[in-house]
Amino acid sequence: VTSASFVADDINAGVKPTKFTIGGTTSASGALAKDGTVTVTAVPDVFVTGGADLAITITKPTLTGCTATGATTSAKILVITLKTEVSSGNCDIAASTEFEFEFAVAANIATNAATANTPVAYELETSVDTDKTTSATGYTIKKSVTSASFVADDINAGVKPTKFTIGGT
Repeated sequence: VTSASFVADDINAGVKPTKFTIGGTTSASGALAKDGTVTVTAVPDVFVTGGADLAITITKPTLTGCTATGATTSAKILVITLKTEVSSGNCDIAASTEFEFEFAVAANIATNAATANTPVAYELETSVDTDKTTSATGYTIKKSVTSASFVADDINAGVKPTKFTIGGT
């Protein structure tokens, strides 16, 4: 697998993302077919253990009659499996082809760590490309502003304030 990626839609500390996007490109000999798998391993824990037959959206490539399911086998591992849904379905992801999946099952996504600047590293492999990608940072958890203020020293109509006080935590 090359060009691997793993991104959350919300990277704020102490906040639960609603979606992960997982992607990559199969190797020159790494074509996937029905029942083929893509496994993402993340550190720290980003999944909730115990989910099976979880909905996965295939966003790349366009596959006819094919769906994918996921299983969170640990708090660090999500296994995505390609499933043919109709007899004429095609779940083939050719060699050297870009793929992308979205995982948005709230019950199986963990809340981000409370510590800002925590990198979330990941490795990706498939049932054909079994050498894991080199560990890389998918995203870094950032501190979020929980309370903000913007106050003028003079709020009377027709009067120009001389200073603004801006704050936040």
